[in-house]
Amino acid sequence: MTLNQTLEEMYGPRGGRALALRAGRASFKAAIQQVGASIGLTAEAIQALPPSARVRQLLQFLAQGTTAHQKGVTIEVKEEGDRLIYEVQQCSACWGRTGADHCICHGTVGFLQEALEWAGVGDLYHVEERTCSAMQPQPTGSCQFAIYQD
Repeated sequence: MTLNQTLEEMYGPRGGRALALRAGRASFKAAIQQVGASIGLTAEAIQALPPSARVRQLLQFLAQGTTAHQKGVTIEVKEEGDRLIYEVQQCSACWGRTGADHCICHGTVGFLQEALEWAGVGDLYHVEERTCSAMQPQPTGSCQFAIYQD
């Protein structure tokens, strides 16, 4: 049983989602303090860039840092029109879960939301989980998050 599944069972879908979002936001804060400088991710470096470049660079840093520090997880950042796609392979938030009727990687959404806030563009950009491995009949291990301007 995954953490998200346990949260949903204990607090219901809305309560579980809210707690996972908060946990994701707290995870970013902890990660930036622990490894931010070691991967070259500093507020000064990011905030010196224009907003659109700031988001792209931030997502690239997060993808590289997560891939380097989480065994088995690979993250790619892609562009699709006016959206950036943050694709997580071997998603730990929903690994092994199938048959969900909605996207469940709320912790990753919260992580990305907090990262955008930290970079000073949180009021300009929106994060949405687009595909979730847990919604498939067989786990794909791949979840996609779209980041776009409101």
